[in-house]
Amino acid sequence: MKLSGAKSLEEIGDRFDAGINCGLCVPYISRMLQTGEIEFDASTITYECEAG
Repeated sequence: MKLSGAKSLEEIGDRFDAGINCGLCVPYISRMLQTGEIEFDASTITYECEAG
């Protein structure tokens, strides 16, 4: 089922405000866009903090 037609992280952020605050969902969204997966084992996802 295609709910939004979004094809990039930026499009998803624009439509759903996802990935624009803490960024913890970014690795999951990126993997979903690359592989089509929608369920994840959290131990297989890496998150890189861009602390500044």
